[in-house]
Amino acid sequence: MVCEALRQITAERRTYSRDIKVSVIFALIYGPAFWAFVHAMVPEDDPIHFPLWLTTLYLGMACYAVLYIRRIFGVGDETPQEVSRLALRIGGLKNAQIARISGRDHYVDVHLISGEKKSILMRFSDAMAELQGLEGVRVHRSHWVAKQAVVGVAREKGRVYVVTSDRAQVPVSRGFRNKAQQAGLI
Repeated sequence: MVCEALRQITAERRTYSRDIKVSVIFALIYGPAFWAFVHAMVPEDDPIHFPLWLTTLYLGMACYAVLYIRRIFGVGDETPQEVSRLALRIGGLKNAQIARISGRDHYVDVHLISGEKKSILMRFSDAMAELQGLEGVRVHRSHWVAKQAVVGVAREKGRVYVVTSDRAQVPVSRGFRNKAQQAGLI
């Protein structure tokens, strides 16, 4: 409920910062109610009686842990997307699990949001063609990123990098910079 309300209000994609916002809002709304419930149901001398602030903190941390685990397994509050041919080819993944792909010699490395990497023997252009249903942009000759996985932009010595949720800095080449800007990545 909180996830959907925040998405409707801010129109923000699912990111780690949004998960933190959802956890804080959830804890502030439900923390006092949970604290009151525990104090009403449990005897006063029981060690489970925590102060209100600590109960709210624990509830927020638990909420964030659940959202983090859901992100790892590709379960989210976003509308379900179809599974791309590339995701099926490498083991029946969901599109939400793919953060980016990169070309390496004759292989394509599929980087998942969880940080895991799967390699498959195919051309980079063919792999991009098999990503139907997943919104993303080619940002370099050998790099493609999913829009849902972009969490920031880094600049270093005149170079631009897209930071993805798997903590990678993907270079944005000059030739693909306009496409990345049009897609709202930088």
